[in-house]
Amino acid sequence: MLYGRRPTCPLPILKVSWTENIPVPIGRLKSVTNYLNDLKIKLQLAAEQTGIVSSSNQANYVHYHNRRKKYKSFEISDKVIIFSLNSTHETYARWTFPCIIIKKRSEHSCLVQMPDNSVKHINANKIRKLNIKTNNIGVIYETDIDFGDIENTPVTKSSPTDETYIKEHLNCSHLNSDKKQAVIDLLTKN
Repeated sequence: MLYGRRPTCPLPILKVSWTENIPVPIGRLKSVTNYLNDLKIKLQLAAEQTGIVSSSNQANYVHYHNRRKKYKSFEISDKVIIFSLNSTHETYARWTFPCIIIKKRSEHSCLVQMPDNSVKHINANKIRKLNIKTNNIGVIYETDIDFGDIENTPVTKSSPTDETYIKEHLNCSHLNSDKKQAVIDLLTKN
């Protein structure tokens, strides 16, 4: 019992209508063809309405899913890192670098030269641009041979060493004249 009465589900209703003598209104019944035509029209209207609703919902889903999407663009000879499997087990995958883009096969795949000079066709989802950032600088002496052939960086002076330029652009108002002259002499010397 449900709240003091018998629950009404589809099966008990069907049972009652079949077993008990409930009069069926014969004059109000539609013919089978009319019923099927009405059903067909109602189903077509429902299909049209669901098509309209589903297309608008699909547009909303696409907009929501792609709101932070960024297209990856790689050029030939770009240095990249690649997420590649070192073995058959997925958890042993590692980032391999430096790799070089040789050719673009399609918008989302490239031919990439690996560090061992092999060439692989890789999807853009497994490729990232290589951004090398220098966090620290080490000193290497000329007598060290462990690092191979080392190229020296050219030294360029960005500011002129002219004494008049230094006097014009240097703000030494907080110093007395002797200390100011000592700073100017030190800057022109070095």
